[in-house]
Amino acid sequence: MKKLLIIILLFVVVLPVVGQEYSVNLKHKKQLSLEIKPIGGGLNCDMPINNKYVFTFGLQMGFILSYFLAQTKERERNIGYVELLGLNAGVVYYSTKHWHNTISLKFGIPFIAEGANFTSPYGGISFQIFYKISLSTSIGTNIDVGLIRLNRTPIFNIANSFITYRITIGK
Repeated sequence: MKKLLIIILLFVVVLPVVGQEYSVNLKHKKQLSLEIKPIGGGLNCDMPINNKYVFTFGLQMGFILSYFLAQTKERERNIGYVELLGLNAGVVYYSTKHWHNTISLKFGIPFIAEGANFTSPYGGISFQIFYKISLSTSIGTNIDVGLIRLNRTPIFNIANSFITYRITIGK
């Protein structure tokens, strides 16, 4: 599990550095997109800054597989948590015609095995990479690195919702 998350994180970080650069002048418009995850979903709004960068913000909810970096009793029982409501805001970088990367701040209200933990929300940084399949669809993955509190103990964790399918619903 830990090796898989590290490999995905390396993929997200290394690909933009070694990827081929296209000299394509992309024009981005304000758009709304729907995210579909294996157990969850989300809604994002993108507003262009220039030809390479787009500001994005959105709402998400659903199951997130999490690897807790500290050994605790809670970690033994919980391999993941459900995000009741998640908010994110960040910047999308279009590295090539088909590949784009996102880095965003993420804030969420988790639901862990014993129940909702509204007094200690999840916060962190999300790294996403997407491949554009067609004009309105793309597929990608994400790695979230952040802090979650379990029983008044802050614990760093790495989380992933695996595959995300994004459909543009407004242009």
